[in-house]
Amino acid sequence: MAITRLDFRLDEDIKARAEKASALLGMKSLTEYVVRLMDEDSAQVIAEHHRCRRCV
Repeated sequence: MAITRLDFRLDEDIKARAEKASALLGMKSLTEYVVRLMDEDSAQVIAEHHRCRRCV
């Protein structure tokens, strides 16, 4: 699996909440938390898109 970098800016309140959530879940880092969220959400969006296309 190739690794790539994603760099973005976000509101400090969002970052603080994400850091707290990540710690509460026992994640090793904020990056681990964000990657997990992106992976799960993108898979869900893609699956939903495919289901909707079959319904048409």
